[in-house]
Amino acid sequence: MVEVRATTMTLRPPHRSDRKLSEVTVNVVLVSEVNPPVDDVPVEWLLPTTLPIDTVEQVQTIIQYYTVRWMIEILFRTLKSGCRIEKRRFETKKRMVACLGLYLIVG
Repeated sequence: MVEVRATTMTLRPPHRSDRKLSEVTVNVVLVSEVNPPVDDVPVEWLLPTTLPIDTVEQVQTIIQYYTVRWMIEILFRTLKSGCRIEKRRFETKKRMVACLGLYLIVG
């Protein structure tokens, strides 16, 4: 079970002697696990966003986007470190597509 909170906050910029930076207003969603399993680190996500947070549905959408983003990060980490895709030298588009097709199944 998680507890979800959302608010809007304004971030003040650091001081710069040569120019004035603007403040930035963002929406923030905090997702905290309530009563995590014993000996387990509780889940806590702080999700800054420019998306609206006016309704429960909008906040749920932001959380869903983050979970999908996390899966994408895992996929790219697998492609880069496990499959070492950045070390491959593709000579043709056909070879690249075939390799990616196989690696996406692995990922």
